[in-house]
Amino acid sequence: MKLNIISKKSVVCTVEISPEASVNDLRSMISENIGVDIRLIKVLTPKRRIAIVTESLANQNIRNDGNIEVIIDQTADISRIIDSKQQLFNKFISSIDEEQNVMSAVYLNLENPEYQELIESLSENPIQFTKYIMNNSKLSQNIQFESEVLLALADLGLIPESPTGFPSISNVLGLLGYEHREQDDSIFQDTSVQVGLFQMQRAIDQIGGMERLEEQLSNCDIIMRKKYQVQIEYLNSMGFFDDETNLRILNMNHGDLDATIEWIINNNSEMAV
Repeated sequence: MKLNIISKKSVVCTVEISPEASVNDLRSMISENIGVDIRLIKVLTPKRRIAIVTESLANQNIRNDGNIEVIIDQTADISRIIDSKQQLFNKFISSIDEEQNVMSAVYLNLENPEYQELIESLSENPIQFTKYIMNNSKLSQNIQFESEVLLALADLGLIPESPTGFPSISNVLGLLGYEHREQDDSIFQDTSVQVGLFQMQRAIDQIGGMERLEEQLSNCDIIMRKKYQVQIEYLNSMGFFDDETNLRILNMNHGDLDATIEWIINNNSEMAV
């Protein structure tokens, strides 16, 4: 099942887990995803009671896809404990001198097997990678430095080479109607594009994840439908009933009805009934 983990009314991560797994297994997955010590995480049941960590999720009435609320205890004595991977990542970044050639410094530091193993493991989990970057003050406060570090990692093949490597980006492109095409692969092999995708993923995480973004996109969709209501009704009267495409092309043409009709006829004539 797929669970959206909620803390303070915001989605902090999404995990896939079996109902037969224990509550502690879920806490462990949350800890790994958001970089918070497992001891700070309390899972709430649907009745808003603290779940028993040794029980299965099913036994705590957590059996279906949906939202699960957690309490992250930031007042505990161990509230400043960061997981070991985050600590090692911070150490890796601290060892890079911003005033020198960043790419050379990254290459040199990755000769350390401990750092290399860490970065390789993070490259397989872009969401966790972006959270480690957000939790590192040296990177989060200096976008130029962050970009240079990411460019070096992309050059080494340690950042995914396509949107499918970034779950949120892939979902966003799907919402916008993009489908993967082989001719696009050469574009995504560009290290600057890979860094851009990575930073887009980070931006989505910062606003609260995919669910929050979909909510904002939905609000934008409502606004755009009101803005182009007259044009959409006219397109419907011509037999073009795919309002999602109508809206997208109207927006692309800044509301120009003639240009929108021309695009639909030339590129998507099957829309007509």
